[in-house]
Amino acid sequence: MPSSRPCTIPYVIGIIRQLQPESILDVGVGFGKWGYLFREYTDIVESEHDSGRYAKAGWKTTIDGIEGFERYLHPAHQFTYDEVHVGTVQEILPTLRVYDIVFFGDIIEHLMLDEGQAVLREAISHARKAVIITTPRYDTRQKTLCGNPLELHQSLWTVAALQSVSDCVVTPVDSDTLIAVFSSGATPRNVVRQWKRQASRLWLVERVRESISGVRNMATKARSVFASQGRHPRT
Repeated sequence: MPSSRPCTIPYVIGIIRQLQPESILDVGVGFGKWGYLFREYTDIVESEHDSGRYAKAGWKTTIDGIEGFERYLHPAHQFTYDEVHVGTVQEILPTLRVYDIVFFGDIIEHLMLDEGQAVLREAISHARKAVIITTPRYDTRQKTLCGNPLELHQSLWTVAALQSVSDCVVTPVDSDTLIAVFSSGATPRNVVRQWKRQASRLWLVERVRESISGVRNMATKARSVFASQGRHPRT
């Protein structure tokens, strides 16, 4: 679908803020969510210190995209992105410049494994700081959606499959998603490790919150059962 899992947003934006890119390539822009978020957490947040960066004329970060299904594009893309190239990533990526960050948001699983590995190696050669990937941890069996044959999922990316491309840091977001960061020589390894520590803490906090919510739900259900039976739970 022309969207991606919202649970990845704090993790991806966290490393974007750490790496402070001046240029980003968003592969598979879809509805354009990531373009908005990248613009907000590069130019717009900096308007606190430089008010001129709030207006489009003052934006300093280059944010380009690739989209294989032209019908997904709408006027908002023209505002948020500097340029969106229409075509497949295999066709377009080799023709583009080098960016600080190349981002694949739930995209790589739409390619066959060997094809995806080749695309990732190409992306690494086009990334000055990092290539960032989000991808499902399980086979979603996704078929053609929205009249777009490119929506078909054709591969499942494990940690081993990602690391077979090149050295990378991989962390789970939840039971459903992985994030991988391939850092280049321009990005100190300790920056990526620091991001992973922060991501791990965020993941743990989310799991604790889920556990607490689960216990509360169980307690609520137990009270309802006792009440329906005219009994009171022990406290």
